[in-house]
Amino acid sequence: MHSGRRYNFLVIGGALLACLVFAVANTTIDPFRVTPVPWRAKALEPYRDLANQIRTGKAGLIRSGKWQVGLFGSSRVDNAWNPDAAGWQGKRAVNVGASGGFIYETVGIARYFLAHQKPELLVIGIDPGDLGNAKDTRPKSDYYTSPFAGTDTLNREIRYVAGLSTFEESMQVLHRAAKKTPGEYTPHGLRLRPEVANSRSQMKFIRDQIRSEREDSDKGVDKDKAKLLRDFLTDCAHGDFQVVLLVHPVHALSHAKSGDLANTPAPFEDIRRFLLGLTEDMNALRPGFISYWDFCNFHPVNCEVLPADKKGLDRMKHWNDLGHYDVELGEAVLGQALGWPVTHPEWQGQGWKITRENIDEYLAFVRKGYHDYLSGPGAADVAWKESLLRPTP
Repeated sequence: MHSGRRYNFLVIGGALLACLVFAVANTTIDPFRVTPVPWRAKALEPYRDLANQIRTGKAGLIRSGKWQVGLFGSSRVDNAWNPDAAGWQGKRAVNVGASGGFIYETVGIARYFLAHQKPELLVIGIDPGDLGNAKDTRPKSDYYTSPFAGTDTLNREIRYVAGLSTFEESMQVLHRAAKKTPGEYTPHGLRLRPEVANSRSQMKFIRDQIRSEREDSDKGVDKDKAKLLRDFLTDCAHGDFQVVLLVHPVHALSHAKSGDLANTPAPFEDIRRFLLGLTEDMNALRPGFISYWDFCNFHPVNCEVLPADKKGLDRMKHWNDLGHYDVELGEAVLGQALGWPVTHPEWQGQGWKITRENIDEYLAFVRKGYHDYLSGPGAADVAWKESLLRPTP
């Protein structure tokens, strides 16, 4: 009996000691920045990373800093909106975009941000087509295991402090620090992986993208997503910060069809008109607090010609694929919407601030640009794209 008690004591004591070791290591290293205690090691900041649990890491950024600006959206934000760009002029900005996350995640993350911060500005990126379908990306990501879910709080917080999985991530941070290898994400949330992007065939990725991805819906606005966004912005109207809604640019080839040449439409017209009406409704609640900018058009920068060798390693200069632009173009996109000094005069006019007075002019600009793309330099790329989609005999 005595030996049994001693064994139990050793087991329990060993478990408690392990938990204590994990807790000290996890809170000192804090791999996801979710436990911002005073003794956290600041020297490890460049080596913390979000790649394995993006939503948890983005929640950690919100918890661990004081931010004036929040950048929200999908991988287009995650990969291209630089929170350390010169245009911020020292404002504390954080990128909390989440790869693969559509509007349900965007709104959930923005609400979490507002519960923890008192910002001056929210910039919300909207993927073309997102509001036109019912797709909810939360079950397919780590959203529901992150603080954004708002459930299972106690178990999750214990895991962050004393969990084995967190301890394993802590060891990865120390490993990167020992090798002087920064994480994939900057300390303010921008994903930077140029060595990975440049080492793979862009054209192979685009070929696979064309064959596998479904086309974005261009038929109306999903009522549930519309209500979600409206309810969130209505709550924002009671705050004292500004909001910019920004429809992302995509490469012209993404939605191009040769059959549209005879009667060229303005893609996503219903969604654009919905966003304008929503902006007007919100500004009626608090005048001037929200603006809507649209970059999804056929401006020349969105029509960059694909490399001639469709099987080689040549790359487009400012597009990672047909849906994702690079950081340099991302800074220009933000700069046009936020009035930063012009760094690329040739890209001016890519973005339009949409109002009731110019919506029809803008849609005409989109239609003309689309027609010019189909009948001009884009024709060969469109033909190549459509050849990939034909059934093989």
